[in-house]
Parts: sequence; structure tokens; C-alpha cells
Amino acid sequence: MRHFQHQMPIGPSSMTRWRKRPVKAARAEGLTIKQSYRHVDRRLRMQSSPYAPARQMKRHPACTRKLRTHLGRVIREIECPVETPSNKLAQLLATAHRIDEQQRQDKNNIYSVHEPEVECIAKGKTGKQYRFGNKVSVAVSSRGGSSSARRASLQIPMTAPRRLRR
Repeated sequence: MRHFQHQMPIGPSSMTRWRKRPVKAARAEGLTIKQSYRHVDRRLRMQSSPYAPARQMKRHPACTRKLRTHLGRVIREIECPVETPSNKLAQLLATAHRIDEQQRQDKNNIYSVHEPEVECIAKGKTGKQYRFGNKVSVAVSSRGGSSSARRASLQIPMTAPRRLRR
């Protein structure tokens, strides 16, 4: 089982990753993109990293807003010349649209670039309050070790804080 690091959906590094993926897929299909914001986003991400720990509450959101704007511009630039995109590109653009439009308090946020279906699970521990993934329940019989029942929970559990359940 592989463990990945998941971040909050509106973080600068997540925005940069979501901007890169549709650009890479569009270039693989032969589209030319005027500006991919690669160098600009790199500078913005480096610029915003010290702002959050220093509690500079106006500068950090400003950098995040600019990154979100660049993501929207890239999406519109890819969608404009293509009438019928391939399945992979259409899926990436749909997920990028969700990332671009989602807010922190919305339901069904996307937390991960490589696994969009993961959810936030509240742990309640001091060191790591939240974990990202899906809850699974497995019932195993005492004879033979075969599993008799499986259930995967794909909703945010009621143990999550109220701000995540909305």
C-alpha cells in the first residue's frame, strides 16, 4: 500500500500541480499553449511559502489568488481551440474546473492531485488531527480467515469537525 502526502485543496503547491497536469496533457495532444505560467508560478510559490508561517494574512492569500487566476487562464486557453477533447484531457479539465471553483467550506473538496476521490478523516490526535483517505470496514471470520463482509465509506464521517461536514 502506498502512502501519499495530501494537502489542503487551496494550497499554492496544489494549484501549481493542477496547472501543470492539463498543460502536459494538452501538449501531448499537440496543442500549443501561449503561456503556461511555469516560471511565474514558481516565483509565486516561493514567494508565498514564508508568508503563511509568519502569519502575514494578506500576502499569502494574494499569492494563492494569483495562482488560482493562472489556473483558470490555462483551463480557458486549453478549452478554446478544442471542440472534443480526448477522455484523459476532458477528465483533467473537469477536475481542474472543480479545483478552480471550490472553496474551503464546500463539500466534496479535492485534496489530492493523483487521487481525487480521497476524503478528510478526523483523527482527533494532537500531532496529526486529520488524515486523508477512505474508511474501510472488513469483517473476518474466525475460521479459515476469509472475509465475510466489506464496506467502504465514501462520505465524510460524523466524527469530522463541523466545518468539514458542510
